[in-house]
Formats: sequence, C-alpha cells, structure tokens
Amino acid sequence: DANSGSMTSIYIFGGNFNNSGHIFARTLSEGEAIGFHAAGTSTRVGENGWETRSVLRFSSTGTIAAVALGGTATAVNIESGANRFENFGNILAQGAISTGIIYDTLYLTSSEQNIYNAGTISAISTSNIPSVGIIAINQQDKNFSIINSGSITADYAIMADGLNIVVQNQSGGTLTGSIILGSFNDTLINDGEIT
Repeated sequence: DANSGSMTSIYIFGGNFNNSGHIFARTLSEGEAIGFHAAGTSTRVGENGWETRSVLRFSSTGTIAAVALGGTATAVNIESGANRFENFGNILAQGAISTGIIYDTLYLTSSEQNIYNAGTISAISTSNIPSVGIIAINQQDKNFSIINSGSITADYAIMADGLNIVVQNQSGGTLTGSIILGSFNDTLINDGEIT
C-alpha cells in the first residue's frame, strides 16, 4: 500500500505502507486525532478462514500530522506487528496531549524491531501536560532500537519502557527534550546532540 497524495487519516491492518504525500488528522473538540494508525498484527476472517497479517515495514518521506488543540493528538500509532518504522519526512503532533509516535511491540513475532528517524519529529503541547516525541513500549524479550540521525523535539524526546531497548543518537542527530528509559536492560548511545 502507498500514499503519494493527500489523506485525512489512515488505519491499516497488515502489509507494508509507504507515504510520500500528506496525512493529516484534526479535531477541533476534546476528541482524539490520529494521523496513521496501524494495528500491526490482526486476525480476521479471510477467504481461507482465519488469517493473520503483520505490518512488516512503514516508511514516510512525506508529512504526517495530527492536531487536537483541546484533545489528544498522535501522529503515528503502531499498536503491534511492525518490524521497522522509517521516517525521512516530517511528523507533527499538536494537542493538549501530544505524541509524535507510539510504538507498542505486543504480539510481535520477529526477533528485532526498530524505529529509524532521519527526518523531523515534533510534538507540541497546548496544555500543561508534557509532549512526547516517541513512546516505545517493548513488551517482549526481543531487541528494540530507536535510531536517530534527524531531529526529535518534545518535552520528552524519547520515553522507552521494557526490555532490551537501545536508543542511538547518531552523528548529526538532535534530541531536544528529556530522555526516559525503563528500569531494565536499556542503553543510550549518543554521537549527536542532546539538549
């Protein structure tokens, strides 16, 4: 699947997805706006009975934005199943509760998952609730990496909780905001700039 035009928001089950266009979600109320929502591993009735699909890879060179000035804004929400998320474009979340990317590894079947950012991720809070650039929840004993060579800006640039999470800020990468890692075997490697 791919988007090279404009979409108001997207929710997918399984497969690969490439975005080179614009995905925008907005609510003017106290509701929730999600730009890209992937329920990565899903079981449904198909032509041959029950079948399971996984999001294998998601890549964006375009823009994904979610705005909910009085509510919850999440630009990207990957519930489970994605092996790799790549951003080379722009991701923006702005709301009373704002998160650039939520990535949860529940039900993941592969041995390694990662988020790679070479673009820009920004989360802006319109309330006193801190914004978050990336929230990563590793619920399995598998390797999980957050690799940044771009820019991540939020009150909390990265919040990671779980097992075996590695945050690598590469040369040229900028993390603006606090970094919170879990109490398990997590690692921070910095060759860029953290402010």
